[in-house]
Amino acid sequence: MAKMKLGAVVPFDGNVTCLVRVRPGDEDEMEEKLGFREGHLAGGYFVLLMRQFFTCDDFRLAGYTYFTGRRMGRALPAGPNDTLRTHMYDQVMKAHGLDGVHAFQDLARKGQIVTGRKRIAKIVPAVKEDAGGDRKDLHPPGRGVPQFELARKRAFLVALEVKADGTAVGSDFRADLRIGGQGARAQVRQYLEGA
Repeated sequence: MAKMKLGAVVPFDGNVTCLVRVRPGDEDEMEEKLGFREGHLAGGYFVLLMRQFFTCDDFRLAGYTYFTGRRMGRALPAGPNDTLRTHMYDQVMKAHGLDGVHAFQDLARKGQIVTGRKRIAKIVPAVKEDAGGDRKDLHPPGRGVPQFELARKRAFLVALEVKADGTAVGSDFRADLRIGGQGARAQVRQYLEGA
């Protein structure tokens, strides 16, 4: 992974969620809810915030984080077998047709904001995952947090770095999430909502 620089605007695709589900200082809960393997965020991570609205062509419905790999059913070992599981998008298409997919996408798009707690966010671990690992182990099912799959790269602000020692670094502040308690978490939350 390229070195991230705070304040930079970088292109990313892949899975995203709403900022309200991102809770620096409670990494164990984030791993469990967002579908990261246990300990994956312990090496530090970056919080990226989307800086532009997306169109219906920019994303696919991915359901919730308990659909690992954005597919229905229990995760299978990596490889061809896992791709046999139905993609969430395809399930919605089958049940509701193209008009239904567009209606759901339009509903999601209408709720977009680029500031505040409901803005689109992405977590990027500082430590690259083991490429030889099995996807179901690297990204186990989460706990039902809404997610979208960006089909093309969109602009994200590298807003926050949380270091392995629990220090949260923003463009104009530092907060120790391990000893700062709720006050430090509130400072980080307020910063992210306005960044």
